[in-house]
Parts: sequence; structure tokens; C-alpha cells
Amino acid sequence: MDALAFLGSPTDGMTDVAHTLRAEGLIHEVLRLRHRGGKSAAVNLGFAVCTGDIIVIADIDTSFDRDALAVMLGYFAADSRLGAVSGDLGVRNERASLITRCQAIEYGISISLGRRIADVLGILSIVSGAFGAFRRSAIESVGGQDVEVGEDADLTMKLRRAGWRIRFALRRTR
Repeated sequence: MDALAFLGSPTDGMTDVAHTLRAEGLIHEVLRLRHRGGKSAAVNLGFAVCTGDIIVIADIDTSFDRDALAVMLGYFAADSRLGAVSGDLGVRNERASLITRCQAIEYGISISLGRRIADVLGILSIVSGAFGAFRRSAIESVGGQDVEVGEDADLTMKLRRAGWRIRFALRRTR
């Protein structure tokens, strides 16, 4: 699987990490914005150079369950009018401290349960910028992300207004 690394500050050391990953064959291309433009600018740069029909956006600190991408891609295969799928987010270190326990409860209620209900009702209003997949033609039809606060919610609403369906990928039960 090819991947792209989007880098932040030229002083945060990520450039060296990304070039090491490329040398190891773990990523396909390294891109870096020369001027500060935020995540939206980086995502739009990625959209411009990605070649796949489905594009996954994830934060650098997001890790995936073994089958997370396969589950999300299955939604696209089943519905040609599906523009985006929001991944389910959880906290990996929920037992590390009181704060991480509270965060796990918050994610469980606001993301896992809240988005599951919104999905069933057909009113899902956000594909999280932390983990979401998008159909290239959907992104192109709405002109990509606008550079603003809340860009993930804005992009989701642009897709909905353009007639694309939005879904939430349920976490598999074990």
C-alpha cells in the first residue's frame, strides 16, 4: 500500500522520519508545505497528488485496528453514491490515567454511540479529520477542503449538500 507523509514544522524532526520511512519503502512520497497553511492545505495538497479512488485522511497519532481500512472500503464497494466514511475512534491507553479513562468515556459516547445513532438516522454531520475515507470524485465535486477551523465538518456538510451519502464505519465486535 502506498502512503503519503504530510509534514508539519521544518523544525519538528518529522522530515527526517518521513525520509527514513521512504528509504525503507514504507511510504511512497514525502511532501511538505513550504509555508504554514494548516491541515486543510496539507490535505488539499494530498488530494492533488493521490491517485487512488478512495483517499484516507488520518492524524499522525491515529493507529488502526488490523481490519479498519478493509471495513471502511467495504462501505464504498456497496454504494456508488457514498462520498465519505467516518472511522470509529477510540483511546488505546484508556487505563493509563484518570484523564485517559475520561477521554475513553467521552469518545465512547460522542463518537462511537453518537455517530452510530446519526448514521442510522442518516444525519451524520462529520467525518473526522482524525480518521476518515473519501471518494475522490466526491472531493473533486465540492472543490476539496476550505481552509478554516472545523474543516472536517465543513467538508462533510459540503458533500451532503452536493448529494453524497455519508456513513459511519462501526467498530467490529470481537
